[in-house]
Amino acid sequence: MGCLICHDHLASAADIVAGDAWHPKFIGKDSQGIYNNG
Repeated sequence: MGCLICHDHLASAADIVAGDAWHPKFIGKDSQGIYNNG
């Protein structure tokens, strides 16, 4: 889900894009560049 008022819902034209690095799908995956000691 992206911004509801923007025409670009995937933020491909954004200067900065943030995501949820602690989403269960990505936790512990070193190949994603995420460090997790749990």
